[in-house]
Amino acid sequence: MATRKVYSADVKVWATLYVVASSAKEARRMMRERLGDDIQAEGDDTFGGEFSDPDMPDVSLSPAMTIDAKGRLHGFALAQECEIDGDA
Repeated sequence: MATRKVYSADVKVWATLYVVASSAKEARRMMRERLGDDIQAEGDDTFGGEFSDPDMPDVSLSPAMTIDAKGRLHGFALAQECEIDGDA
């Protein structure tokens, strides 16, 4: 058995938030409400389909995101150490 060490760091990420609304004013309100929460991009929160898709959620995040490659690493830490089969 070998030991695997997995490290993590917080990085700055830019994402695109989409809302389906009847006006720009309503869209801004919906975005402000959503951005007041911590957002975990998973499951129903992401949408990668066409805007004409009738199943597009009213509020969603694009699954494509941009990471600040030149930014500083924050919260760098050992996330987990575990045993694995095989050589490491």
